[in-house]
Amino acid sequence: MQQFVSFKKYNNAVQARETQQLLEANGIVTRFADNGASLDGSFGRAFTDYEIQLNPADFKRAEALLEEQAGKWIAELPEDYYLFSFTDEELFEVIQKKDEWSEIDYVLAKRLLAERGKQIDDKEVERKEMERLYELEKPEEVGIAWIIIGYFTALLGGLFGIFTGYMVYYSKKTLPNGERVFTYNRSNRQHAKIILLLGIVVLIMTICSRIVRIM
Repeated sequence: MQQFVSFKKYNNAVQARETQQLLEANGIVTRFADNGASLDGSFGRAFTDYEIQLNPADFKRAEALLEEQAGKWIAELPEDYYLFSFTDEELFEVIQKKDEWSEIDYVLAKRLLAERGKQIDDKEVERKEMERLYELEKPEEVGIAWIIIGYFTALLGGLFGIFTGYMVYYSKKTLPNGERVFTYNRSNRQHAKIILLLGIVVLIMTICSRIVRIM
């Protein structure tokens, strides 16, 4: 059974479908997800998007296809396209943090630097990509306020405590290479597990208590 994880997210459904069609036309199996209004991997942030999911093994080939397609679209960009005014340092940053930019921006940044006579070392780019993966892989930290609120609401039997514990403990993020890692650090997840279990126990006790009173 193939594993599908998030590959690209779009705010525009048409753009997402075009990407899906391009990939499937080249033999890459995809899944389309309309996430609607939901929460992302960082606790408490809402987004509305359309998502293309792939098997992690297809990420590299999919990226190459999108970059090839982006190269064809560059000729149609307007003269005032914002990347044309970027400095060399800013263009290098686009290349180093390609996960934050579109395929067009990534390909255009490389082309502009080449036109300016700036040598792009493929090995250096690969090294920077590995550094970027290591940076993105680092777990995030939930503020102490959320932990305190989580314990407090769990003790009260509130669903918010259970929700908080569940989100922090199970939340994962997808790296640019398709790897899935836990979003939050071990300490946060340990607290989250306690909050989750505590909230469930208190909620069950509260429900049982009310049932007994009714009887």
